[in-house]
Amino acid sequence: MINKFSILFLIVVLSACSPINYDDAPDYNAYFPLHESDSSEYLVHEIQHTSLGTDTLRYFLKEVVKLGYIDGEGDLAYQFHRYWKQDSLTEYSLKDVWSIKKKSKSAEKVEENIRYVKMIFPLDEQSYWDGNLYNSLGYKEYTVNQIHVPYTLNNIYFDSVVEIAHFYNSNLLEYESEKEIYALNKGLIYKENIHLNINGGNILDINYGSQYIQELIE
Repeated sequence: MINKFSILFLIVVLSACSPINYDDAPDYNAYFPLHESDSSEYLVHEIQHTSLGTDTLRYFLKEVVKLGYIDGEGDLAYQFHRYWKQDSLTEYSLKDVWSIKKKSKSAEKVEENIRYVKMIFPLDEQSYWDGNLYNSLGYKEYTVNQIHVPYTLNNIYFDSVVEIAHFYNSNLLEYESEKEIYALNKGLIYKENIHLNINGGNILDINYGSQYIQELIE
């Protein structure tokens, strides 16, 4: 005969065995916020190293999410306008018009007619994916270097960022680094694309190459 204590025991056991609802687990898509009129301002350095010397281009870049539309895949996408100026006191002028969208499992950006998978969801320290999945440039593995860590850039403090590595190579003759850093609820705050031919592993002793650095300033 089953008494009330046995019934209570069965209820506790069955409750403990209930399936976990993984849909409630955070996917951290807030590292890639996307809303119409979102904007960010950056300082950019583009440096070319040649046998004749170094040529540096410094300018301000403003990125603004513009009008939303339904793209060819039936997804909500946005025009992504990029403005630039070389003098902080002058007005911005239009530089590029790209496109950007965020789906349930990924965030994608079309840059100069090349589509990249910038992020996947859910996102954690084990995440990796092919950033070139939707273009013809060949497989390129994006990985998470670090996530949910504080970061300070140009005296701006962020309590949680994710650093995504696109490519890294370092030896006695080469230094190459491509990465982006995103802040929670803000989006991209830092980007670098560095490809240098160097001497003896010294990244300050450069034969030739290029550097692109984009840093959030506002």
